[in-house]
Amino acid sequence: MRITFLNQASCLAIAAFASTGVVAQSNAGMAADTAASEEDPPTIIVTGQKVDQSIQQVTASVDVTTEEEILREPITDLYDIIERIPNVTAAFGEQGFAIRGIDQRGIGGNGATLTVYVDDSPLSNQTTFFGPTDSWDLGQIEVYRGPQSTNFGRNSLAGAIYLRTRDPSFDWDIKARGELGDNGVRQIALAGGGPIIDDVLAFRIAGNYRESDGFITDTFRGVPADATELKTARLKLLIQPSDNFSIITTSSYTENFAGEDGLDPTNGNPGNPVSANDVIREVGFDTEAREGTETFIQSVNATWDISPDFQLQSIFTYQDTDYLRIEDFDGTPAPIAALDRTGADEAFSEELRLKYFGEQLSGVLGFYYFTNEDGFNDSFTVPASILLPILPPTLFISRQSQTANETTNYAFFADGEFAVSESLDLLFGIRYDNEEIDNVSTAITSVPGGLPPQFGFLAPLLGTTTSSVNASYEAWLPKGGVRWNINPDTNISFVAQRAYRAGGAFISVIDGTINEFDPEYLWNYELAARTILLDGRLRWNTNVYYSDWRDQQVLEPVPGFPTFFNTVNAGESTLWGFETDFSFDAGSNVEVYGGLGYASTEFDDFPNGNFDSTQPVSEANQPNFAGNRFPNAPRWSANFGVTYSPEQGLFGGVDANYQSDSFNSSENFAINQCCERVLVNARIGYAWEGLSVTAYVRNAFDEQYYSFFNAAVAGDEFARLGAPRTFAIRFDATY
Repeated sequence: MRITFLNQASCLAIAAFASTGVVAQSNAGMAADTAASEEDPPTIIVTGQKVDQSIQQVTASVDVTTEEEILREPITDLYDIIERIPNVTAAFGEQGFAIRGIDQRGIGGNGATLTVYVDDSPLSNQTTFFGPTDSWDLGQIEVYRGPQSTNFGRNSLAGAIYLRTRDPSFDWDIKARGELGDNGVRQIALAGGGPIIDDVLAFRIAGNYRESDGFITDTFRGVPADATELKTARLKLLIQPSDNFSIITTSSYTENFAGEDGLDPTNGNPGNPVSANDVIREVGFDTEAREGTETFIQSVNATWDISPDFQLQSIFTYQDTDYLRIEDFDGTPAPIAALDRTGADEAFSEELRLKYFGEQLSGVLGFYYFTNEDGFNDSFTVPASILLPILPPTLFISRQSQTANETTNYAFFADGEFAVSESLDLLFGIRYDNEEIDNVSTAITSVPGGLPPQFGFLAPLLGTTTSSVNASYEAWLPKGGVRWNINPDTNISFVAQRAYRAGGAFISVIDGTINEFDPEYLWNYELAARTILLDGRLRWNTNVYYSDWRDQQVLEPVPGFPTFFNTVNAGESTLWGFETDFSFDAGSNVEVYGGLGYASTEFDDFPNGNFDSTQPVSEANQPNFAGNRFPNAPRWSANFGVTYSPEQGLFGGVDANYQSDSFNSSENFAINQCCERVLVNARIGYAWEGLSVTAYVRNAFDEQYYSFFNAAVAGDEFARLGAPRTFAIRFDATY
């Protein structure tokens, strides 16, 4: 069942909750209460935080998608889940995520504003886009909306996404799935496990293969342009040598590759973009476009219950990713320009947690260490006009480059709760975060056939350039708040906390110069209410937030090269909004759920580094972007669904989700305002004795919409389309 825990409440919601007039009870502490009666609603346990806790006591704004929901819905990967969560959206045509209007890449800067974790391992950007985020054999998905710097640490200013695969158990189970659909959708998957040594050693294995022909045809080569292929394999072990000590190890391997899904929104008529309904889903490439990763993840989670009051936990993770991108850069059948990029990413992390569960005080102390080495080898030949539009497209520039980056991060943290009385809890946390970066870049730039004399001014850009940079950053990240427990089913909380993203430096791809910038900081204030009504049949939660973002890292055009950007600390912004949703057990195996989110993002101060004071003020020549919205930041999002889920016999469901329009850049060009859509999905099936067959349709009304759109410059238009209507039939067997 979809449960969303919220961190703030509107005045109307608070009044409604307070009017229940039920005598308040004390908070049970940070440990989850497992002594619920049979009449109580199912308890959702949030596991991505430092301490496992009932969702009704968590003070963060977290949406939890349970294993039951993942199994019953037509969900294939993380993006299918994201589109159903208020104030959480896919960005850049499903090339990342945005939470509360903050894109994963930020407006500029180094690192990410949110991190995706799989079995406690933080994924890099490339691994997030093409990594182990499929839904097969997942145990739970938790999406944290709002700053999580005190809790998760680096790269979580906007939030965090936590995926946990199913753990082994000492009970045998096996499940299998096969799926066939239009557009060449095919899937075969298997998972299962059980005891090796009763009550001491258990295992679980999972494998998944899924492919699709995509929705775009490469007419020049006569093949699908955006075909996808996913392969995953995973082994988990549960080692429990005693009642108070256990280890869970996870070893997983994923290959996730896709073709090119970018399109010309003008149908070959530059300067005249058409509606999404009229775009021809065809391209002509002379080179097979391919992008993706091969990722290996190893994690070891060890827990020692020292006593009823103390627990020691160690979480170790290792990730190794190889990245590949091959692109027909000119997007035509002619062998003009191409990009060939390979990369590697290796990361280690270790976290130690000492937890205390007292009657009044409960909390955790810990230490975190993370190190990451990544780099890219690039080889490309492109028209010089990409560097500088005034140059002729017949002049080409070639470059061979190598980039190596090393990041080291360590932190000390504390988080806890103190029961002042039976109805009032104090919430507190602090984190000291230290991050150091080392970057080295070498580039060899040339002009095939030699540089014509009339372009001699480009000579300083040619030859070999080597640059390096070293920088370190530190920050204190406090959190404080209160929670009022009105009754066992209702509480209201207020939390204020500081978030941060480290500064950094980039080495210019144009001339090797260093672009340095400082950290950015955000103060977030949240008021939350959570309640259970109607004897546990109705869960209704509301969240209101306000954020003040200072020293914001933003992009500024490079002087003389308007298509290239530096990062500067030029921005100040204000964010506010709300999330509210409900889940209602209507009886007879029928559940009704829905949610609504609003996210206002606005620049307060963002000077335009490309402003020309000698020209009239216009959309393309704004002195300051103050008042503009963030890129990839829809203001409204909503979902609604009904599901009928008996254990045997006929089952089914229908759901709809909505997303309002957004812009693709800080300029907020009116021509690029796009991507509003309503998607409806439906499923129907039959289950009997561990077997089930399901027929489902996604985007049932075949809505044609852009998921990314840029037509601000005639002749340089680019877009991505959302998936059209797709049908599939799924077979599941469990034992």
